[in-house]
Amino acid sequence: MDQPDPKDASGLILSVSEPMRSFLALACDDLRLSDELRDIASDLRSRKTVPYKLLRGIWTGSDPSTRPDLLGLFSGSEFVFTSPKPREKVFEALILQRI
Repeated sequence: MDQPDPKDASGLILSVSEPMRSFLALACDDLRLSDELRDIASDLRSRKTVPYKLLRGIWTGSDPSTRPDLLGLFSGSEFVFTSPKPREKVFEALILQRI
């Protein structure tokens, strides 16, 4: 299974709910997970938001018999939207200079 890239925070971002924080705390000590995923879980549990890709990687790598179901994991969480970087208006500026 491909490991998620901890430096890649692109994509869907979620606010951390209490069930998520509890799951991440348990994942820190889950020997079924790789050292990298345990480190990522440890880092994410102290954040206010988490990338879905990283959370999904930890969830799918954890023991199916002990991990929470997805509905419970996402309970109380919300999508976090960031404002896009303003578009550069170089072309428009050139046109205005010519007028």
